[in-house]
Amino acid sequence: YYHPQDREALEALKQIPGFSAALKAFMKIFNELELEIEVCKSGSPRLDYKIQTKKMHQSLIEQYLFIPRLMKAEELKGAISFLLQKGKKVIFRPHPALKNYTKYMKNGNPYNVLEEFRNNPNFSFDFSSTLSYELLVESIVVTDNSSVSYSTPLSVCKPVILYAFPKKEFDLRKKNFGVSFFNPILHRVALDLEGFKQEVLKLEEDLKNSGNQILEELKQYRNSQVYNLGYSSKWLANFLEKLLKKD
Repeated sequence: YYHPQDREALEALKQIPGFSAALKAFMKIFNELELEIEVCKSGSPRLDYKIQTKKMHQSLIEQYLFIPRLMKAEELKGAISFLLQKGKKVIFRPHPALKNYTKYMKNGNPYNVLEEFRNNPNFSFDFSSTLSYELLVESIVVTDNSSVSYSTPLSVCKPVILYAFPKKEFDLRKKNFGVSFFNPILHRVALDLEGFKQEVLKLEEDLKNSGNQILEELKQYRNSQVYNLGYSSKWLANFLEKLLKKD
């Protein structure tokens, strides 16, 4: 719980990644606001499910998958055009948050600016109801402050590209309560188009040359950082049972 008028805390909470690195940041926020709150080290049942039910594959590079939350379509045109000119396959998946917002506001289609790419056989939209695990395995994901930026590298063990122009509401150069959204193990960062061109091709090359090594490094990082990996649901059930017994 936090006071709804505390805008600084609200924005900080939105931009803090989840798992052990986030624990200290959350506690620092709550302590500064003098709130008596304990953060539970529960883990992620959803991540456990993906790991247990999906077979781990070597990181493939069939296409680039854009899943922006903050970046506007017109801000991504240059990056998409660059990849298509290189003969790369590009898939654009509208973020559910933006789709729901524009539908509510009746602002029309915010992706019209990308229609010019429809005639390119290497470009397509993904409007499927769920984001498939197989698509993530086959893609280099390009995103910004979406939760995909953490769930993807932790589930498929492949870095993602954080492509986000510095803005007031989200700036990868800044830290919130001592914690940066950017994680050097999970992410490659691009703050402008030229940076994107460099980082995206470098990641593709790294995955081709050292894909197995990167996969193993990310698996080890995940094992050391995610709480109760593999049994978070059981931990949560036991925690809630003990909590109920206290009452």
